[in-house]
Amino acid sequence: MDLTILVYATTGFFTLYSIYYFALFLATIRREGDHRECPCPAVKFLVLVPAHNEEDVISDICRDLLSQRYPRGLFRALVIADNCEDRTAKIVGGMECATLRLVERRSEVRGKGAALDYALENMRRYIGDFRPDYVVVFDADNRVPVDFLDELSSRVGGHAALQCNVKTKNPNSSLIARASYYEGLILQRLWQHGKDRMGLCTALAGTGEAIRYDLISTLGFGNSLTDDLDLTIRLAERGLKVKYLHYPCTYDEKPDSLRVEIRRRTRWAAGHFQTFFRHGARLLSIPSRLSLDAFFYLTNIISPIVVLTSWFA
Repeated sequence: MDLTILVYATTGFFTLYSIYYFALFLATIRREGDHRECPCPAVKFLVLVPAHNEEDVISDICRDLLSQRYPRGLFRALVIADNCEDRTAKIVGGMECATLRLVERRSEVRGKGAALDYALENMRRYIGDFRPDYVVVFDADNRVPVDFLDELSSRVGGHAALQCNVKTKNPNSSLIARASYYEGLILQRLWQHGKDRMGLCTALAGTGEAIRYDLISTLGFGNSLTDDLDLTIRLAERGLKVKYLHYPCTYDEKPDSLRVEIRRRTRWAAGHFQTFFRHGARLLSIPSRLSLDAFFYLTNIISPIVVLTSWFA
């Protein structure tokens, strides 16, 4: 059996792959200064924290948000107790104030995106006439530095969306968490930072992200398996780039259980394929550097398949 075509195709694929990541590496080693956009920011933020049975960690992020060194009149936080069966809603309810409000949601429609969209659709009931400029999303197990909103406000610069650095909260709790910590270092510093420097398709991460309110109120978060990836691609289809910020950062908790980690990555892979089949053809019909890079981003999921195919051959 002549495998010449397969060999050339596989070699070409990984040659382009290597050149692409080498270019990202070169982009990250260039020096850059502080990118504060405005010296006297007055940006209004709506912070959304979806939570499903998070009684062990929810009080920490609530305290972090209430401790922000940012004018209370310029931000509101909604914690969404989504189909909770534990004390999450009770804990948040005990911490409610004018700045931090509890949103309880009961629905057969499950998913993080659905919870976020519910909060947006009903936000007037909880924050009145407050109209945000940006919507910020955190996971319930995150820890947020006290200067997060202050730093973010000076860097928004009118960007359609921004993704802040996501660090690991528990790098020493297990070998699996430690591996996720090193993976995050590479992802943020090489992949996200390099893409941002080259004007390519930087990705939203589902936490530590900020999206302009006028956009997200129209687009919605959606309810796919990977709502952050789906939203990234929908922005790219409209020629809108996600701006990556190496600071400020948020601290995300990583699983210690191998079973949980495998389940999480299986969901990511399924969501990646779902997004590829939903948006891949449209991205190719929009000839731009951003859309083509977004398409290449979606094809990354087939890299293991190419490797296995070449091994088998």
